[in-house]
Amino acid sequence: MSEADITDPEPVAGFLARAVGVAFLDGDGVIVAVNDEWGACVGASDGDLGYAIGDAFLDTCDRLTDGHSRTAAAIRSALDGGLESTGIVEVPFRPPDHHRWCDITVSNRTSETGEHIGVTLMVRRTGGATNGVAESGLEPLSDLGLSEAWAMIESSPDGMMLADEHGVIALVNSQVETMFGFDRGELLGRRVEELLPERHRQVHMAHRTRYRVQPRVRAMGGDLDLHGRRRDGSEFPVEVSLSPLTTPQGLRVIATVRDVSDKVAAQAHSHAVLHQIDAAHDGVLMFDPETLDFLYVNRGAQAQLGYSCEELLTMSPIHIKPEFTETSFRAVLAPLLDGIAESHVFTTIHRRKDGVDVPVEIRLEYPPAARPGQPRMFVALVRDISDRLEAEDARRNSEAAERLLEDRERLARDLHDLVIQRLFAAGMGLQAVQAQVKDEIVAERVADTVVQLDETIADLRTAIFELTAPSTRSRYEEITAIIDQSVSRMGVTPSFSVDGDPELIPGAVVEQLLSTLVEALSNVARHAQAAAVEVALVVGADALSLTVHDDGKGLDPKSLRGNGLGNIESRAQQLGGTSTLTSEPGGGTTLTWTARM
Repeated sequence: MSEADITDPEPVAGFLARAVGVAFLDGDGVIVAVNDEWGACVGASDGDLGYAIGDAFLDTCDRLTDGHSRTAAAIRSALDGGLESTGIVEVPFRPPDHHRWCDITVSNRTSETGEHIGVTLMVRRTGGATNGVAESGLEPLSDLGLSEAWAMIESSPDGMMLADEHGVIALVNSQVETMFGFDRGELLGRRVEELLPERHRQVHMAHRTRYRVQPRVRAMGGDLDLHGRRRDGSEFPVEVSLSPLTTPQGLRVIATVRDVSDKVAAQAHSHAVLHQIDAAHDGVLMFDPETLDFLYVNRGAQAQLGYSCEELLTMSPIHIKPEFTETSFRAVLAPLLDGIAESHVFTTIHRRKDGVDVPVEIRLEYPPAARPGQPRMFVALVRDISDRLEAEDARRNSEAAERLLEDRERLARDLHDLVIQRLFAAGMGLQAVQAQVKDEIVAERVADTVVQLDETIADLRTAIFELTAPSTRSRYEEITAIIDQSVSRMGVTPSFSVDGDPELIPGAVVEQLLSTLVEALSNVARHAQAAAVEVALVVGADALSLTVHDDGKGLDPKSLRGNGLGNIESRAQQLGGTSTLTSEPGGGTTLTWTARM
């Protein structure tokens, strides 16, 4: 579209009252295009005064007096490229046959390639009404002067532009220039579609055609993804509001454009956060403090409970908490509502849709509203603790089994080290005095007593073995059970290797072997602080060896006789074997225990 096709710019939101005239000057200062209001402002219709197309407007300014040198200087500066790319100069102007002053805004004109091609003049009346205003059917401005009205529009934080029903831009404020990167002179006379990405231009033309049939004040786009296109080709999201203005010259449309880049970025961030919350494995449920109705449930909550989102949004926490009534649950909420507590953590049961009860840990919070005036809501963070409870049960069972084993080991050791030894000593004493007894009956009874003591010692040894090595387990299972039970105390899982068949180990030797292994691993748990523990068993034809090695802090040589090591060494000696402990501070510890079979 040529500059000669520019249509009459109309008032923006009623403020300008059609008192804006536009003229384009070429590089020599000659008027090449004007709108109708130009004549009403400067009097071009009153005669050949030098304000019409083809006139050298700069020469006209040179002929004027009363300080019009400022106007001429501003135009010359613009023609010489003396204004900045977005620069605007406003100067006073009064035609010689007029009794009123006009404000002329002088700005650069550049081509689409950025080449400086002339000057844009925008004329705004500052005095009383003219025939042009009266003929327009619009009321003149009363309390607000035209300069103040224009200043109001120029200072608007949103971009404002005026276009005719064909989409030709007739007026823009400075925010439009800043937003799109064009000079005012470049925008006037262009179609609004040139400010849109190319992919949206055809569709926008269809929207504009429909809008002129039923023009009304409305936000543009609704669900549309609206973008503006800057002079450099970059795009940015916008919100656009449209307002129709009917004039004698036809329909004019006022468009208010807002750059919503920050808003869209904030929404994208909010959506990303919401996506992470929605995808969380734990349940997140939000509910109304008055009705208790759920307002939001994430996918984690849906998976925990077996209900769909739609189903849960018709329910409340009472529907899924069989241990609570509404009264008891509101009692839990009361400290949060009253501001006494910031959060409340408790465990309870959630009943799934399929009737299965799930143990859960819940953290309740009542955070402030996102914005003033918005309603607050409770937030419940729900974690399924089934696995945790199972692990705790397993740990408790393991600890109980370990305590039971330790008790049995202690009892067996006491029986062996105290009771059997005393019985053995008593038998030896009786045998010593048996030869000195002259009475045959007494001697016979002493001999019977010695035999009974030997049998009792044998029975005790059998009982001790049963305490330490139940017959329901194999030798290998007994060894690995002791190793597994030590994990919770050591915080590390020992490695275990075996060379030979443990089932060949005699019962009396197994008794001492298991007791030694328990004592050795207990020492590691109590003293080593090890990151790795190795247990190795070698079973030969007539002997075995047990090695327990850790990479812990080691033992001071002065303490090597403590920590139950005496019992370990005593067991080895009873079975014709040895016990060797090597260690140094920081170098780990190795126990080597041998026994004959």
